Amino acid sequence: MNYRKRFKERASSILDNKTPTLNFDGKVMFNETVSQPSKPKLRWTIYVPVFSGVAALGIVLSIALWPKAFDAINPPGYYVNVPALRSGDASFRSSESLDIYNDFVATFSPLVFNSEDEFDARSFSPVDAFVNVAILGYVSTGSSQSEILDALGVETIEELNSVTKDVIDVLGSGAGYALNSFWFDDDVCDIKSGSDNLLEALSNYYYTNIIARRPTSELVNEWLDIYVPKDRFPIVPEVELQDGGSDAAIVSSYFAKSTWNQDGLGDLYESEFERDNHKMTFKGRDEDKQIDYIDHGAIRLLADDYAGASLALEDMEINFFLPDLDSSVSSIFSDVLNDSYTTDDYIRLNAPYFKIDNRLDLIPSYRDFGLNDVFDVGAAQGLLNSDSLVVTGIQQFSTMSFDFGGLYSASVTVTELNETAGYDYSGYDLMVIDRPFVFTASYHGATILVGQVFNPIYE
Repeated sequence: MNYRKRFKERASSILDNKTPTLNFDGKVMFNETVSQPSKPKLRWTIYVPVFSGVAALGIVLSIALWPKAFDAINPPGYYVNVPALRSGDASFRSSESLDIYNDFVATFSPLVFNSEDEFDARSFSPVDAFVNVAILGYVSTGSSQSEILDALGVETIEELNSVTKDVIDVLGSGAGYALNSFWFDDDVCDIKSGSDNLLEALSNYYYTNIIARRPTSELVNEWLDIYVPKDRFPIVPEVELQDGGSDAAIVSSYFAKSTWNQDGLGDLYESEFERDNHKMTFKGRDEDKQIDYIDHGAIRLLADDYAGASLALEDMEINFFLPDLDSSVSSIFSDVLNDSYTTDDYIRLNAPYFKIDNRLDLIPSYRDFGLNDVFDVGAAQGLLNSDSLVVTGIQQFSTMSFDFGGLYSASVTVTELNETAGYDYSGYDLMVIDRPFVFTASYHGATILVGQVFNPIYE
């Protein structure tokens, strides 16, 4: 892509004195137009054909080899602000915040997996989904906002602000990284005039980039590429928005990575992975298959109709839950998410490597969760002070892996808003995870990833 041409065409049309900027304290400021000094006129010119040829070659090479790393150092002009600085708290300030978040995980996650479509494996990140719908609740009004507050189990928008900030503070530090943005087309959604309080609350409580720009797939992916730290999270899910872009969008992303808590284990497991004979038999839903695995100590988890094991990583835990032979993965899912189990002694664990890439349409799940007005053109009036703006899409794009490197998870949840008629809803005992299972990953007591695996795929 020709970055020089892109900067020239876009930056000048977007940067103006009304584009909101957020400083590191989460305060809203407005840029002042800065006049550029005129270029000095050359009083004489030297023309040498050889020099012209060299200059032309240099221009061609500079365009072809323009490094993408330049963007990370000098972000494009339409990203005129930076996410507010996280406080980096090590634990939840309020147990109530943790309870509200975990209640959302336990209630909403089964709705995401309640589908008749068969899948080999699926994962869902409740972190960015929670923050995304919280931001939607903040910018909503009337019955739309009331539905979101009721569904999340909070009484006021102030309480929601406090809980969401707590979630981002804790889960966006340490092993995790949270990133949020609010995009809007200023030709359609005029929220700049007299909206300092709205923008300040978004930036202060939700650590949100405010970008006065019609969101498109290209621009959102570019924004993620610039702001996600490459040294920790080298892979970012590709976001796909509706053709033609949306009038506004809420983009909430969450990245988490945790390796083994003992030095050298990763190298040991990687060397085992490279040995052809390091396989176990996994009894999948349709067929048996050979797949690589790790052999590690874990803590046994006990319940009536399933057993589990908690595996400690450097900064988090990943739990595996195996239903009894007369139970199913779906039947134990809610109990697992509600922590309906007890801890026991140490055991050995054999857990398979697996990778998951999926794209989830969350609107059916949110409808089952009790949200309807934000999708209805009549009930959603007042959303972002627009007379006809409604939610037209909520999707999550994610990728995760569990292998010799530990656990890696990256997800992006996007809520799209448009002026339209609305959405068309259509030595120890050995435990071997060798058949369909449930897994969860947690950080500071908060679940950050849940999933079901019927057929682990790892290539």
